[in-house]
Amino acid sequence: MRHIILFCFLLQFGCDYSPNEKSNDWNGTKEEFLDSFKLVDGQESNNSLLLVEQNSGEPFTGEVSRSEADRITRQTFSGGLLNGKSIKTSPDGSWVEANYLNGQLHGEMTFYNSEGKVRSVMIYKEGKRVITNAD
Repeated sequence: MRHIILFCFLLQFGCDYSPNEKSNDWNGTKEEFLDSFKLVDGQESNNSLLLVEQNSGEPFTGEVSRSEADRITRQTFSGGLLNGKSIKTSPDGSWVEANYLNGQLHGEMTFYNSEGKVRSVMIYKEGKRVITNAD
């Protein structure tokens, strides 16, 4: 039984480990974000912009949470590219959740109203909107 538990633990947490890619989460205001990071042209990465650290110039990996007076943005980056879920709130309480893969929209982009009800859903594949039967 211990072996099964250990195997499940290693399977869940051990597979994401990459010694060459550091991961750190960043929280702050929009102004602090602009002081800590810059966006550079990622010519080798599907023309996506790369998020790099101001001091080192290294592409950022981790989650960025930045806040303004009436909005919050949470985005996940890998090697400087948006990769994973991105959430942006609006002053009226509505928000949008989008999924990215290698800096491009990929998967569902869902718009919610201030009560949390889905207003609309768009589906993307490698940065291009996919037309569905519902469109």
